[in-house]
Formats: sequence, structure tokens, C-alpha cells
Amino acid sequence: MRGMLLPVLAGRGARTGAAVSAVAFSLLHARRLLEGAHPQATAVQLVDTFSSGFAYAAVRLRMGALWPARRS
Repeated sequence: MRGMLLPVLAGRGARTGAAVSAVAFSLLHARRLLEGAHPQATAVQLVDTFSSGFAYAAVRLRMGALWPARRS
């Protein structure tokens, strides 16, 4: 997500780009509901993946990469 979607969305603002990228990242995990996962457990996972996705996007925007050796 951060490699493809974030650079495009960052032009609309860093927070907007990070938030939309994080929503897309967390929605990828929503398919668990279709696989029969417990709704409450999936909700917790969506919050967790949104939070971590937002944090990773912020790091990516600030540092240029998630890993120091892989700057773009």
C-alpha cells in the first residue's frame, strides 16, 4: 500500500494520504468476515491494522522508507 498508494495520495496532504492508505490497508483484512471470523475479533484487527498502517505511512513519509537501507 505504502509503495503504490501513498505517493499518489500524499499530494493531497500527508495526513490524508496516510489515513486513506491506512484505511485501504485495514480493509484488506475485512475479508476475514467473509471467511467466517468472529466479528468482534475482526473489528479489533481492523483498528490495529489501521493504527499500524497509519504509523507506517507516517514513517514512510517522514523518512522516505520504512527501512533505512531502502530509501527511494
